[in-house]
Amino acid sequence: MAAEKYVRPQKHNSWFNVMPERDFKNLPSAKVDFLDSFVTLEADGKGSYNVRYEGKTPLLVEKHFGFICVWFGDNLQQADWPFPTLFEESFGQDFIISQPKIFKDTNLLDLIENNGDPIHFKTVHKWLEVNLSDHIYTDTKYSLKMQGKVKYAQSSESRLKNWLAKIMPATEYSQVLAFHGPGFGSGNIVTEPDIKAQLILAFMPIGENDLRLHIAASVDEKSFPKWMQTLFSFIPFVSLHDLVSWALTKAGKDDTEGDYRIWYTKRSLKDPKLLKGENNIIKIREWMSAFYLKDFKQPLQTEKPELEKDWAFLAVTGDVDKGKVNRFTVKGEELIAIQTSSGDYSVFEAHCPHQGAHLGHGGVLKDDCISCPFHKFYFNSEGQFIGTKTDGKPKDNMSLTKVAHQLVENRLEVLV
Repeated sequence: MAAEKYVRPQKHNSWFNVMPERDFKNLPSAKVDFLDSFVTLEADGKGSYNVRYEGKTPLLVEKHFGFICVWFGDNLQQADWPFPTLFEESFGQDFIISQPKIFKDTNLLDLIENNGDPIHFKTVHKWLEVNLSDHIYTDTKYSLKMQGKVKYAQSSESRLKNWLAKIMPATEYSQVLAFHGPGFGSGNIVTEPDIKAQLILAFMPIGENDLRLHIAASVDEKSFPKWMQTLFSFIPFVSLHDLVSWALTKAGKDDTEGDYRIWYTKRSLKDPKLLKGENNIIKIREWMSAFYLKDFKQPLQTEKPELEKDWAFLAVTGDVDKGKVNRFTVKGEELIAIQTSSGDYSVFEAHCPHQGAHLGHGGVLKDDCISCPFHKFYFNSEGQFIGTKTDGKPKDNMSLTKVAHQLVENRLEVLV
């Protein structure tokens, strides 16, 4: 059996964003996806809204930063805490809100856990320098300080944006990022040369295991160079604030593309083999679990007995390409197979034991070693973890799970 999953629910005790107010008038119906179900949304004729869970139970409604917000939890009639204070001060202008971005097969915890993982900021987001510090956990808030040197949209899949990233200069970046329960994140950002901005992440788990994200931004026009403020004062059809705030929401969405390539095939592991310095990933998971509904329990997972396993067809040998990490699904088990330079075959469970990335989606075979697409760690053809270089020595802290296999003429079979 594959490594045990850490199951993450869609429902939490938290404030959530149903949708931006600006989108209400374009609703095709009153029904809106909400957590693993839906709500109905109607204007109340008094400048606010009536929101009913599954069209029946009324929810507490508040409006903040252009969002229609509701409380959801074990007690739908009384919030466990007031709507959070996202920022101590305002720049005095409305937030510019992005269009929604939908992440299929992605849990909210995938995104929040990443903030305890400094390595991925370099391997996925391609930050030139990164430092995560000052992790603080309270009953309703998790915050940290992020500092580094970045280039615009280096992890985007857009060729144009990749080209812009190459020609644009790197900038010093600092952010105090906070998560106010599972529903909202806020960032106070300062970039070189002392440009200030505020960022809101409005999360909404939807369906069985999808995530909807709105990003809102507001910049401090006064922090921009005087010449730029003067220039935009002569342009009647666009404001400096709105243009840069919009660009910031776009950059924020682009920056999630690299993560999403990992998230949508990742397995959240019950027992990840974390490295020294990654303890905040577990702390974030523990912090998030405090918001799960009281009736949620991790489902029991049992290993398939060896006597119940049987030989099953994986592939004809010609379909296991040399120089490639080949992915297969056999009897519901996700597997990878490689053919080494000497012609030998190795078969493993597909997910990296470190943090669950699928090695068959973006993994690379180099010098008979498998590179994980998430953190660029290598595993040799025996599945042993050897570090960040193909000539590294085997280490004891983790390894890939081997899957027994046999050759029957030109057929590769596995025991599952």
